[in-house]
Amino acid sequence: MANVVPLDHEHSWIGWTLRAGMPSSTPRNGLCWPQWPHLAEQKSAAHRQDQPVLCSLSRLILKAFTLAYCIHRPILFASFYISIKEGPFFKCFNQKSAMTRPICFWYLLLIFLGLFSLSWSTSPKGKLTHDKRIPNSLWKRKEDFIPLAETSTLRHFKFGLKQSNLNTLYDELIKVSDPVSSSYGSHWTPDRIRDHFAPAAESVEKVSQWLRNHTSNFPRKRQITLSKGRNWVNIQLTLKEAEELLDTRYHMYLHEHTGRTHIACEEYKLPVDLFEHIDLVLPTVHFDTMQFDRHTTPSKINHLPEKSGERHETRGRRVFSAPAISPVAGAGRRLGNPNSGNIPQYSKTFNPAQISKKKNELSHCANMTTLDCLKALYKFGNYQMKSPKNHSLAIVEFTPQSVIYKDMDQFFSVFSPEMKGARPKLFPIDGGVANQDVIDFGLNGESNLDLQYSMPFVYPLNVSLYQVGDPSIGASFNNFLDALDASYCSSPLDPLQDAIYPNPIGYSKRDCGTIKPADIISVSYGMNEADATPAYLSRQCDEYGKLGLMGITFLFSSGDNGVAGNRGVCLSEDGSQSLVGKIFNPSFPGTCPYVTSVGATQVAPGRTVHDPEVACYTRIHSGGGFSNHFQLPKYQSKSLKNYFKNHSPSLDQAQYNSSRRTRGFPDVSANGANYVVAVDGKFGLVYGSSASAPVIASMLSMINDARIMVGRKPVGFINPAIYSSYLKSAFNDITQGANPGCGTQGFSAVQGWDPVTGLGTVDFSKLLPLWEKL
Repeated sequence: MANVVPLDHEHSWIGWTLRAGMPSSTPRNGLCWPQWPHLAEQKSAAHRQDQPVLCSLSRLILKAFTLAYCIHRPILFASFYISIKEGPFFKCFNQKSAMTRPICFWYLLLIFLGLFSLSWSTSPKGKLTHDKRIPNSLWKRKEDFIPLAETSTLRHFKFGLKQSNLNTLYDELIKVSDPVSSSYGSHWTPDRIRDHFAPAAESVEKVSQWLRNHTSNFPRKRQITLSKGRNWVNIQLTLKEAEELLDTRYHMYLHEHTGRTHIACEEYKLPVDLFEHIDLVLPTVHFDTMQFDRHTTPSKINHLPEKSGERHETRGRRVFSAPAISPVAGAGRRLGNPNSGNIPQYSKTFNPAQISKKKNELSHCANMTTLDCLKALYKFGNYQMKSPKNHSLAIVEFTPQSVIYKDMDQFFSVFSPEMKGARPKLFPIDGGVANQDVIDFGLNGESNLDLQYSMPFVYPLNVSLYQVGDPSIGASFNNFLDALDASYCSSPLDPLQDAIYPNPIGYSKRDCGTIKPADIISVSYGMNEADATPAYLSRQCDEYGKLGLMGITFLFSSGDNGVAGNRGVCLSEDGSQSLVGKIFNPSFPGTCPYVTSVGATQVAPGRTVHDPEVACYTRIHSGGGFSNHFQLPKYQSKSLKNYFKNHSPSLDQAQYNSSRRTRGFPDVSANGANYVVAVDGKFGLVYGSSASAPVIASMLSMINDARIMVGRKPVGFINPAIYSSYLKSAFNDITQGANPGCGTQGFSAVQGWDPVTGLGTVDFSKLLPLWEKL
């Protein structure tokens, strides 16, 4: 994970200088300008671009003084005295030039701040904020927590150790993913990845020693233990002791809808010399994991106000809401809930006879997207799988979303008769089930769409279905990643974000490393970057990078709300999310530089599959923009430089991260409008980037098939390749349309990469022969 910025000083010169002197891993949160959008006052573009120069000077000064400090403390202060008394900095103030004095002033200021920062960080008592809690309107802080929380009771505290060598992750991933690299395709084994990134012995010792020193005077001796995977240092403390240790104040938080309570703090501090060793601390800004009583039943749990079966109107369509998965402690955010903002849009229905007459006609593709329309658009209609048993494709669904098999048979009987009766290979994760009892678009539309538009394209390859989460509490991306990588289970689950397993009222285990990852994994779900803390985002993003090293391709839909986040929410100046916010709200995991983000296009009305597509605008708008957290990866720098040079957005720079130094998304696009999908015995039209990701995944699976037949390996992490000049000719540039949101018209599709449709759509007839040769 990237070094956690000392947030309480991150916008001060002290915090800025400290950050400049710390090693930062590429391509994430090591930026030397203040992080966006937390500043109330907005810096000019020129100012932001000037800062890295000063940052470099600051880093050099810090390194020089650190070296002197390590040799002998007096040398540091002597060298500082000489540089001021006798050196050029003192003499330059004698110059009369008005231009020279300001430069001298900044050099002196940097030296003073470097010394102050160094002395602060090396002081055993010097602490800075390590993490802050993300505001959540549903959880209210109770000031009278003391009688409720029992401050004298011992509680379990866990100090998560930072993984080693994360600063090498980007470079190592590029080596196996860049076509010009001699190591292209030489993917790592799980054992090599585990050993390379395991926490260092030094981290175990330093954190343990700090805890021993702090607790030596406690009335009761505290045992310090290490987790089995050596990822966590554990100790029992009272809340009062933890407050002293972490320089914080604990409170009780009450969930207004459920009545459940959690103990947490707004922020906590650590000695700066432990920043490079500690990833996060629990419980702190992440709520404590409160367990259910073993006799608690689902019927006793309070639910959201919207009950199962309650009708509500959504964009002109009438649907039934899903049975509410309870937002109790340990349930986290429900990616699969109908109101999560992840479910595609739905419009009018047709009877099977109407659809059957038009199933093979390409003239209707501007109004109804079918399998044949997509084959014609992207020119992959003639490809036949030759080695379907030697590679794999997986579709991920989050409970309560569930595919309905009889709907699949209805779709296949019309569009792919040879597949009637075909089923995906089900891999349940944390109690996931494909529920066939409740049929409703809000519960089945996503899964039906994903599988009806992936399975036929890659047949006879048996598509895997990763069904994540039990029916009572659902699941998150972290729960899903646990099942792919056992070592990731050493990471904590945050009850505000994740489902906590084992679940006393549901699935009784926590699945860790139970699934061998498919070669290509398509995920039509997402969250907003602003939903989670920077530490949470970085740790999860790093995991995608490590799986990329293993040769796994991750595709994520870019979102359906243009520059706004899920449910159309935007950011306010204080960083909170609101329907009336004006600042663009990028999505995650699509902004992670280790995954491929897929946007949405459509055939414009009156056009055909032979005409250029436009950015999707019917019912949804392609998600896109610039990350507020992840640094611009090198593989994307040339494309973004060209974009800003030739098509600089005519938007208020205060509304988005205009630093030009953060990750842009999406990477590629595919059609996302008017998909004919069978749901509940009828055919309807479905819209969303949810449709786009499985289509791209299917084409990549065909490419893997072809590469295996000529003795090559699966494509793995594709971004360095698709941004290369070698594959440039294999994409259809989209130059019309926009992605409005947050009270603006958003960004525009332009020549070259843009934050609406990325590099454009795929021309499979050109992409396949080029990638076969790599």
